[in-house]
Amino acid sequence: MRNIFIKTIIVALLLVGCDDDDGNNSPIFDGNITGGPFTFCVNDGVADNVSGIAISEGSSGGSTSTWIVTDTDNMILSLPASTADVEAINFDTGDPGTRLIWYLSSNSSVVNLEVGQDLANLEGDFDLSQNAIEVNRNATGAVVLSGGPFAFCIDGNPDNVSRIGIDDGGASGSNESWIITDGAATILALPETLGDLEEFDFNEGDAGDRLIWNIRYEAGISGLTVGSDATAISGCFSLSNSIAVSRSVSEVSAATISGGPYSFCINDGDADNVSGLAIDVSEAVGTNSSWIITDDAGKILSLPSSIAEVEAIDFDEAGGSTRLIWNIRYEDGIFGLEVDQNATEMVGCFALSNALEVVRTESDNNAGTITGGPFNFVDDGTPDFVSDIELDDANVSGSNTTWVVTDNSGIILALPATLAELEAINFENINVGPECFIWHMSYEDSLVGLSVFNSVGDLGGCFALSNSIQVNKN
Repeated sequence: MRNIFIKTIIVALLLVGCDDDDGNNSPIFDGNITGGPFTFCVNDGVADNVSGIAISEGSSGGSTSTWIVTDTDNMILSLPASTADVEAINFDTGDPGTRLIWYLSSNSSVVNLEVGQDLANLEGDFDLSQNAIEVNRNATGAVVLSGGPFAFCIDGNPDNVSRIGIDDGGASGSNESWIITDGAATILALPETLGDLEEFDFNEGDAGDRLIWNIRYEAGISGLTVGSDATAISGCFSLSNSIAVSRSVSEVSAATISGGPYSFCINDGDADNVSGLAIDVSEAVGTNSSWIITDDAGKILSLPSSIAEVEAIDFDEAGGSTRLIWNIRYEDGIFGLEVDQNATEMVGCFALSNALEVVRTESDNNAGTITGGPFNFVDDGTPDFVSDIELDDANVSGSNTTWVVTDNSGIILALPATLAELEAINFENINVGPECFIWHMSYEDSLVGLSVFNSVGDLGGCFALSNSIQVNKN
């Protein structure tokens, strides 16, 4: 379509020249110009000059002539007087876009033959060359990459990059590719798309770091092949910034940690600290170590450096539910081991221990009020049963309830589920000292330690005990 438009302009101008030729219908100039077409990459700081332009042999001409450079809208941009002047023009500067080179011959002055005028506005006794030489001026612009840097441990497990961001607001170029190079700029792979890049396994290949690039380019580029030096790519192209991929060869193995289980009732004003935490480092390998506290989604909340610092954390204060305690062994160069990052997205040479759960429940338990007794029994071989115990459950709250029988030090002796089961206990058979106590309990599912022979004082989680009824044994 563009060529048709150009030819139409040529015919129109030829007709204008004939109209002003005083009846002489012979052409002033009936030849062609040769050379090109030319293709340049503009605004790269390298001068772009045409060469080898000539007027075809046997072409007649008028008394005066000039060269004309226009854009594709036929706006006159330059009027070089000679072939040397045309070849001295630096087409590298200015906005990208095609330029057209014409030759004009005339026998008198030509009206509107000025920079900024349209070829269609020319008037006078003149002819244009029958063709124009195209100067294709391409330009590329690079994207801006974000993401990483990445660090992987070459250990036989697949290593893939992810979450690479692309700002293509200033990018341009007809073609695009991704480039993976080694530290010496040797091209190792050319993924076509971001999806292909994220499927690339950086665990494979020789040791050494990698760089990720994006390239925008025009046809005619050379050197963009696997095994070539990326610094030797030539043609019209723009490279993005690079993202570093560190690759280490190291063996790390995790420690084993023990403790708990831990369950706390939070936001009740009582400090909630874990205790009895222990670590087995007999098989642990790694230059560095740390403790990690995460939520149940893996978000890193704290990085205590020792068991003492872990046990000093008050789990009553922070919001949310379950917490996880980990130990990590790692080598230098790890990324993502930071508060507010996600532990599942750490990259580098590291190994995580098993996790210990810290269940955190928020509840307002009420066990009610019990009445009855006290009861006085004689240790004489006759069965002893309590009776007429009543529970005022008007204010009872909680997911679960039970009855609890303890000795005078709080050791749990029995856990009857109902009042009927409580009244079926033969206290003659309980030999724990001069007295024991009956309680009603309300508690949540996360309660730990609720079993016979454990101490009520060691229970962990959300619960409430009623008042107690004393059972005396003589």
